[in-house]
Order: sequence, then structure tokens, then C-alpha cells
Amino acid sequence: MALSIKDTLKVLLPYWKNHRKQLVGIFVLVILVVAADLLQPLVMKEAIDNYISVPNPDYNTLLLISALYLVIVIITFGLTYYQSILLQLTGQKIIKHIRIDLFSHIQSLSLKYFDKNTSGRIITNVVSDTEALNSFFTDFLANNLRNLFTLIMIIVFMFNLNVKIALYCFLVVPIIVLISAYFQKRLRKVNQEMRSRLSTLISFLAENLAGMSIVQIFNQEQKQYNEFENRNSAYLKSAITENRLTLA
Repeated sequence: MALSIKDTLKVLLPYWKNHRKQLVGIFVLVILVVAADLLQPLVMKEAIDNYISVPNPDYNTLLLISALYLVIVIITFGLTYYQSILLQLTGQKIIKHIRIDLFSHIQSLSLKYFDKNTSGRIITNVVSDTEALNSFFTDFLANNLRNLFTLIMIIVFMFNLNVKIALYCFLVVPIIVLISAYFQKRLRKVNQEMRSRLSTLISFLAENLAGMSIVQIFNQEQKQYNEFENRNSAYLKSAITENRLTLA
């Protein structure tokens, strides 16, 4: 079963507390990267408005602005690279602790739980859920945090340049929000379906590998092959649908 954002935050919060310094560093780096990204078009605007689209361009100043632009690009690249390294390192450490705690929890479960759930399904859920947490931390959370700061800074720059045009741009915001909410709802449903089918697929594979001798004794290879093909096709269909919605 796919974790909701609220449930994911509840799981990650205790582990985040043990990595406060790294998370603060990531937060600061995100702000610096966004600021450096948005500074580039401002430098370009300054060069075009005051030194290119004029009767007598000042080439010496243009050269200095070009050098400044290059420096900003290099700094942005360095900050982005360091942010990605720190984010991945912190995320992997958190997921490592989660896996250890999860394995310890599985060991404490009753035999009744293992009777009701196949080993393949348990393995799939463990791997799938931890990987989902890792993706949430390293991809979803970081990207959304960066997009949030980018949006805030863009809004500030837009109102600083021209309030009237900025207000006109905001007329399409409700439409964008509605479309995003629609696709997000569909994507969450498809994602849950895909992970459920993946769990079923791997569980079926694990059971057949463990009982291959029984399958061969009763000459059930073709039947099991067809069943596996059907489940694999169903998972493929869900994965393709999820990719299409993600790209949309």
C-alpha cells in the first residue's frame, strides 16, 4: 500500500531529528541555488537593456558582465552539485536506519503474520516502502522545496518589474492548480495500483522459485508461465500509465 505524504512525514520526522545539521545545510543550499539560478536572467536583462540595445554599446562593460555571468553559472553548478551530494548522503543514511529498524520490527512479529503473508509480498513491501521513502526525501521533497522558493522569488521579481502584468499572469493560476490537483489524484491512484501489482508479481515469482520442484513434478510450467505473463503485463500497463501522468 502506498504511503500518503502525511504518513511519510510521520515516518521520516524522528529520523530527520538526528540529521538536523545536514538538513539545515540542504535548506540553505536550496535557497542559494535558487537565488543563483534567478540571478542569471537578471544579469542578462541588465546587459541587454543598458549595454546592447543602445546606440553605442560599451563592450568593456559587456565583457565584465559576461565574466560575471560565467562566474554565477560556475557557482550555481558547484552549489547544485554539493547540494545533490549532501542530499543523497543524508537520504541514504536515513534510509539505512529505517531498514535496520524495519528488519528488527519484522523479527518481532508473530508467526501468524508470516502465515498470512508470503515471503515475496513481505520482501516487496519492505523494499518498495523504503525505496518510496528514499525517493520522497531525495526527489519529491527536494524538488518541491526548490520549486517553492523559485516560485516565491519569481513572484517577487515579477511584481518588482511590472505589477499590472504580474496580476494578469495570476489569472491562470486557479486553472493550473485545478489541473495539477486532477493529475495528482490520478497519479496517486495509479501509483498505488502499480505498487500493488509489483508486490503481487514478485510474490508470485518468489513462491514459484521456492516451489519449482512441485511445479515441475505436476507439469505446471506452462500454466505458471501464462499466469506470470498476465501479472507482468498488468504491471507494465500500470507503469506506463504512471509515466504518462508523471510527464503530463
